Amino acid sequence: MDNPQRVTVVIPNWNGEKYIGECLGALERQTLGGQRVIVIDNASRDGSREIIKNNHPEVELIESSANEGFARAVNKGIRAADTEFVALLNNDAVADPDWLEKVVAALDSNPGFDSVACKIVFYDDPNTIDSAGDEYSPWGAVSNRGHGLRDGGDYDLPARVFGPCAAAALYRKSLFDEIGLFDENFFAYYEDTDLNLRAAIAGRKCFYAPGARVRHRYSASSSGKTRKLGVEEVYIHLTGVAVKGLPAAASAPLKAAVFHGAIFFFFVLARLRKRNRLPSVPLIKFMSVMFAQRRATAGAAKVTSAELRRLFRAELLTADAVARGDGDV
Repeated sequence: MDNPQRVTVVIPNWNGEKYIGECLGALERQTLGGQRVIVIDNASRDGSREIIKNNHPEVELIESSANEGFARAVNKGIRAADTEFVALLNNDAVADPDWLEKVVAALDSNPGFDSVACKIVFYDDPNTIDSAGDEYSPWGAVSNRGHGLRDGGDYDLPARVFGPCAAAALYRKSLFDEIGLFDENFFAYYEDTDLNLRAAIAGRKCFYAPGARVRHRYSASSSGKTRKLGVEEVYIHLTGVAVKGLPAAASAPLKAAVFHGAIFFFFVLARLRKRNRLPSVPLIKFMSVMFAQRRATAGAAKVTSAELRRLFRAELLTADAVARGDGDV
């Protein structure tokens, strides 16, 4: 490549004055070196923009006129990137010094993979896992592998996983060129699940690199709260992901009906309580768009429903299998 920079790190920021300095400072100490860093500020009202301008002049700052949410923000950064790889990092995440070096090495060593999930641990309790990659189920539920478990070695092997948590992840830029950017109909939360499902349907694979570690302040960059069920409406996004992309032949219909029925109940409860800390989800408009996009998502499928079911059941590839290139799920 003519451009010596291989990685663009994209960081969405909204009122992250408490965290953005430490996040950017950790990137300055990366052993890889030479990365381009873009911060997209969603009209912060605190001093975060001044911290970036005064203390981190090498960082490119894109200032939005309003809080446009996660997907729109990171898409601006991805569009601006001219590098082989794009890394996403939350403003409340602090990367270990060798984070970028290890995630880039993971894709260099595994050309059949297009994204990397790293080991995300809790900032205040780094011996407890926040995410070791994402898992997805045939009924449309998503979960973080290892979430809340002690980091005792169970998640120390490389593996193929469903997808990365976008709080800290690396992607080949070519992945976005093929399957598109994050869906901007998702203001915040589960837009990475949607992208991961589209990537899986398109036959793209995610590599879990356990040595690439990031400390994360859970939910600090949004509401600062960990309990959202029945309080925020964003869980309906999971139903939207399933409506848009989950093939019927790869699903578990009865469990899906129960799961998404419960989501709808808590959506209504959150709306009745009127305590939503994030913008409300326009239910009819949102679901209409998801149904409209379903045909295009299905048309992009390059794997069978049986292969997707294997991936959804988390039949993950071990390090040895990855090295051999086994497993076409």
